Amino acid sequence: MNKWKGLKSAHVKRLIGCTLALGLLAGTLKAAPLFAGAADKVDLTSACSVTVGASSSTDKEFIDDIAKAKVVIDYYLVAKAAEKKGYDGYTFEVADTFKNDVTIPDNIDQDYGSDEWKKAWNDTWSEQVVKAAEVVKTAYDAGNALTPDESVPAGTKVTGLEAGLYLLIARGENVTDYFEMTKPKDGSDPKLVSVAYTDRYKYSFTPELVSMPTKAPDPATGVIDTTADTPWLYDATVNMKPERETRFGSLKIVKDLLVYEDHDPATFIFNLDAYVDGKLYFSNVYTLTFTSACEEYVLIEDVLPVGAEVTVSEIYGGPIYHQTVTGPQTVTIVADDIVETRFENTYYEWRKRYGAITNHFDPKLDENGQVVLGEDGKPVYEWSKYKDSREEVKKQ
Repeated sequence: MNKWKGLKSAHVKRLIGCTLALGLLAGTLKAAPLFAGAADKVDLTSACSVTVGASSSTDKEFIDDIAKAKVVIDYYLVAKAAEKKGYDGYTFEVADTFKNDVTIPDNIDQDYGSDEWKKAWNDTWSEQVVKAAEVVKTAYDAGNALTPDESVPAGTKVTGLEAGLYLLIARGENVTDYFEMTKPKDGSDPKLVSVAYTDRYKYSFTPELVSMPTKAPDPATGVIDTTADTPWLYDATVNMKPERETRFGSLKIVKDLLVYEDHDPATFIFNLDAYVDGKLYFSNVYTLTFTSACEEYVLIEDVLPVGAEVTVSEIYGGPIYHQTVTGPQTVTIVADDIVETRFENTYYEWRKRYGAITNHFDPKLDENGQVVLGEDGKPVYEWSKYKDSREEVKKQ
């Protein structure tokens, strides 16, 4: 029987460890006392290999789409593994590039293994991940980008890695400014992420740390315990855990009123239908009101998904104006640009000679000039009375 089993001295409690949040490598890395006759002592001279996937999702649509993002994984050696004499484990020596920013945490003073200990331990390592990633970002922003130790497409096996602690940055292959700060809607603190894009989605990756060699996690808890009597692993496969959000584009509905009849404000109403994958995704009406001959527009932002097919129709232009360009217009929403539909109206010239219509059935407008919708989602109409211009026509 191992005479060291159950040893809980303060010295053992405060041996180096780290918390890693990457699937197979998730958990707390600890060092165990080396006992006589140990057959599987860690070998820090043995080359390691790691395969990092872009996602752990099993959803086929998700897998197929993220493949289009062409995700690349950059590996940065943050710290080399160093022997811990008398123990079957290792500590870390921070690499020169990161030594002024990254601090390898020691076990904390709370009771070892308690919930408080686990939280403090996780929080401490989470801070070091951010600090390591900020070193890379700062150099990148300064135009002096660091060269990764390895940079490969996601899912590629990287071999010949020396034992140590690696920072993983996932990014889109063709994305230049791939670092971003999130803007949480729940009021939580922003966090640093790297991004990749497909036509429809944006993928955000949190920087991660991976330590090699490692051991397999406990099947029940998912925690890596390197004091466990299991073999050291020098070849591991892990997956990033990106967040995905729909990308949205912008649409501008432009109306050019060539001639204005100055008796009353001129109101024009447009219907918008957006389809995604052949299904109606969004429908709404918009109004523009003129008090002179000019060009006005409605800008619709952060509502229409990239790739949506959008049809805009002018459904009302009043009794005394007509379209010089007729028919609905269909456009496709794109990323990082504003798609336009353009409409043009002018005044009925014959109205000047024969007088204006005095009554009309018009959509009801609220105090902001927007169309009032009924319970069925359709515009509410009411009778409107226009000023009779026949006397003025006679004077001409």
